[in-house]
Parts: sequence; structure tokens; C-alpha cells
Amino acid sequence: MKDPAAIELLISALNDDNQDLRSAAALAPGQTGADKGVEPLAKMLQSQRLRDRWSAIIALGTIGGGKACEALIPLLKAPSAEDRDSVVAADHHQRGRAGGPDVRPLKQLFRLS
Repeated sequence: MKDPAAIELLISALNDDNQDLRSAAALAPGQTGADKGVEPLAKMLQSQRLRDRWSAIIALGTIGGGKACEALIPLLKAPSAEDRDSVVAADHHQRGRAGGPDVRPLKQLFRLS
């Protein structure tokens, strides 16, 4: 799904009252690799609802890339074990994709390169 109108509809659904719709909408940009979804998904990480945060974490891990990784890094220090574990799961999912993850943003972030 590369149709910009469809991506916009999915992004707007991230604020819907229906939790199932929010979760499905969060995961869809991750499946399409839509970078446009990174910013709204990063905002979703602030939700009080664990399921919303989990969906955003998985989607950002699937999208990958610098902006998505930067949004996930603070969660590695989150007080919630569920959030930390979800970030690790997203990282494992990203590593399983063809070609592996783009770790350049992480190296730059930690000044390891």
C-alpha cells in the first residue's frame, strides 16, 4: 500500500476511539515501510495505553531507519518492562528482515562509528 491517501487515512485512524482500529492503523505503515508514519507513531509511544505503545513500537521497528530508531531509543530506559521488552522484540524483528537493520543511526547516536 503506497497510496498517499491510504497512508493519510491510516495516520488519522491512530487517534480513533476504537482500540482495535488504532492498533491496526499503527501496524499498517510498518508493513508498507511508510516513513510518513514515523512521526505520528512516535507520538503514540506517549500513550497511557500499553497496547497503543506496543503497536507503535512494533510498527517503528518494522519501518526501521534513523528516525524510527531514534524514537525507540528512549524506551530502552523506560520504567515499564513491557515497553523495554517490546523495543527488544522490535529490534529482533528488524534484524530478521532481508539485509538486516540499518545500524548507522544507532552507531551515530552512541558515537561508535
